[in-house]
Amino acid sequence: MTAYSITFSISAISYFGLGVWVVARHKNKVQKLYGILCITTCLWQGLWAIVFAGLPEPVAYLWLKICFTGIVFIPAVLYHFFSEFVGAEDNRHTVTAIYIACGLFAVLVWAEALFLNGFNTYSWGNSAKAGPLYKLFGLVIAFVIVRVILLFSKMDRYENISDIRKRQGRWVKTAALIYCGGAVDILSNYGVPVFPLSFLCLGTAIILFGYAILRLEFLAISVHPENYEEMRRREAASEEMKRHGMAAAFPLVSQGEVLGYLLLGEKMSEESYSKEDILLLRIVANQAALAYQRVRYLEMAVHGARTEMLGEIAGGFAHEIKTPLANISLPAELSIMDIVDIEQGKRKVEEVLPELKLRLKDIMHQTFKASEKIEAIRQFSKPGQVQLETVDLAKILQNSLGLLDHLLRKTNTRVRMDFPAAMPVIRGDAKQLEIVFVNLIKNAAEAMALHSSAGLARELWLKGSEEGNWVVATIKDSGPGIKRTDVGHLFEAYFTTKGSEGTGMGLFLSRQVIKAHGGQIDVKSEEGKGTEFIIRLPKSAGQDHAKFHQAAA
Repeated sequence: MTAYSITFSISAISYFGLGVWVVARHKNKVQKLYGILCITTCLWQGLWAIVFAGLPEPVAYLWLKICFTGIVFIPAVLYHFFSEFVGAEDNRHTVTAIYIACGLFAVLVWAEALFLNGFNTYSWGNSAKAGPLYKLFGLVIAFVIVRVILLFSKMDRYENISDIRKRQGRWVKTAALIYCGGAVDILSNYGVPVFPLSFLCLGTAIILFGYAILRLEFLAISVHPENYEEMRRREAASEEMKRHGMAAAFPLVSQGEVLGYLLLGEKMSEESYSKEDILLLRIVANQAALAYQRVRYLEMAVHGARTEMLGEIAGGFAHEIKTPLANISLPAELSIMDIVDIEQGKRKVEEVLPELKLRLKDIMHQTFKASEKIEAIRQFSKPGQVQLETVDLAKILQNSLGLLDHLLRKTNTRVRMDFPAAMPVIRGDAKQLEIVFVNLIKNAAEAMALHSSAGLARELWLKGSEEGNWVVATIKDSGPGIKRTDVGHLFEAYFTTKGSEGTGMGLFLSRQVIKAHGGQIDVKSEEGKGTEFIIRLPKSAGQDHAKFHQAAA
């Protein structure tokens, strides 16, 4: 075997390997045609490897006919492939005509001296000798090369084409023109002593095609082998897609955990989703996964601590979070439907693009809205973090009563509120203080309702006062009171007087919130005489209290 034979053998093996790999993994017509083109190109390069191998002439001539039976179909497959890639649906008749011509050439190959007529001998080796009808094959090759150039010129004029598709087109066009340059081999068939340089053209073309496949997602075929975990996820997604009649899935992954899937139907064009499609859907999927994970984490934390104090507030916020998440799904679904309409030719990109932009802006707005709600709940679950501002303690207590109005009515609890008209303001986090008072008032109302058989009046006193540099709020009930042995443990984590129904976290977290405000919380209780909680919070320095209340009024 000569050096020339080895060179062409390497080229043939490269194209054969790529062709088999693509055909084995193909999902649409474009991928399949490219694989077939690579396999027929393997015959082209394999022919030269055989000619340069120094075989006896009769054997070499037999192999020449065998290889040419496949080689003559290269112009048809090449033109068919580029027609499908460019999307030139009006070329079907031309493609069919070229296939018919190539089929006739395949028959003529075996007709004695009509298509092939032995060998031409040159200083560098032998070459197939063209028969009288071989010129027709040369005309078909020239026709295909011109048509391929026209196809790419047409693609360059497309306006409604994505950036990734344009980049793919540039690389594929360059590779195609270099590939067609390999037709220089035909000259040696006509007696022109030109060494066959197709291995250089085809070698360069396969490198360019390979770059387009690996870096620009040309043909969109996965290159890297999947590990067990990836295979497990793919199989799980495949089963879920089959159940829903879908063809593609985007996993919703957060911290390495699959939370769900964004399922999509197959494109009508049978093409894979573009890079822009994937980017948009991946952003939506990632934001949805992040929001869901944060909400679920909060729900698990609240459930784990079993704190009813947060439960009273988190319930309303959970409803508010679901709304923006639902508003993300609808515009995303409508956008996908519009993209499908464009692919089917029902609508134009120009009329859909403004709507897509508006929906994307709405998705971003709803995502930020959900994040704000989640952040608010997260801060509620961390009492050590407060956002201080000037607040009116009386108004906070009134809001707390409003949140528990249904419970107070149900338990028939009478509320008496006594706050001075010029109550000093404080600096605090209104929402977190509201949680504290909701918890204390709720505990008092439930304790009085639980011991109603004792004939105790259900009355609740809320009182405000000044005590030096403190603003004092007291919450006193007419309930059964607390055992003296239990009073000292009320603010300990997980200590409860409610048995299996209590969590032991409410008063513990309440104390944490008050301490984060620089305040104090104390309790006085005596069995049979009720319970009183005293909350002391520092005054806000430099405030005109009377003016504050006048402005608030």
